[in-house]
Amino acid sequence: MNLIRELFHRVQVNLLQGEALDIRYSQMPVEDLTQQDVLQMLWQKTGILYEFAGRAGAAIGLRSADLSAPEVERLAQFSGQCGTAFQLQDDVLGIVGDAKQLGKPVGSDIREGKRTVIVLESLRQMSAAERDFALGVLGNPLAPPEDVSELIGLLEQRGGLEHTRQLARQMIEQALGQLAPLPQTPQRDHLQAWAHYMIAREF
Repeated sequence: MNLIRELFHRVQVNLLQGEALDIRYSQMPVEDLTQQDVLQMLWQKTGILYEFAGRAGAAIGLRSADLSAPEVERLAQFSGQCGTAFQLQDDVLGIVGDAKQLGKPVGSDIREGKRTVIVLESLRQMSAAERDFALGVLGNPLAPPEDVSELIGLLEQRGGLEHTRQLARQMIEQALGQLAPLPQTPQRDHLQAWAHYMIAREF
């Protein structure tokens, strides 16, 4: 348990850094960020917490004091990848989800200026005029609803949403690969179903 407490302390530091990066990135020029920057931030915000849960749960279940034992490491990597995919799906739902199910207005991430993979990939595919329009709406809390709706349409048309969905699917496939060598049990089946839910959920 002492090892797990020490591990959780390191996780807390990363969580705080991830939240700080999210705020910092929203104030940075989009062109200064890469997809890898955003994915690293998502891992620190969410993936690492899932990874901790997988690692700690596996260690307790296996009654192992070795937090880097092969089976523990596999479940940690599985959980961390699922957590990052969960966050990517969260970004998708923030653009095209149902406001009632989400509990927040669709497009609020746009008004807040969130730097997401959706935004980065879409901007890369936009014309100069579309890009100027998008940057004028992104991070503007006073942007008219019709402008937010138009930008949402552009994010879909220019491929940012589908690119992000595909990236989340790839992460889940990689995560499931971590489970493949483990014995086939009802528990493994539950983990596989849970992984698929990370990107199938609508809220």
